[in-house]
Amino acid sequence: MWLTFLGGGVFDNDPQWIADAIARAVRRAGDASLDIRVAHYRRVDATMRARIDAGLRAAGL
Repeated sequence: MWLTFLGGGVFDNDPQWIADAIARAVRRAGDASLDIRVAHYRRVDATMRARIDAGLRAAGL
């Protein structure tokens, strides 16, 4: 499954909202045997990575 930060730049969506949405998608697919990847431009910024990781830890993943 490919996830993306779409909306973070041009549409100015809040980075925390994007991180929460990515974590929520991973939680929903958690029982499925999927290869989950994040598509991004250049590299994932450390703050965004920490936000996604925190959301996954909160879900026990």
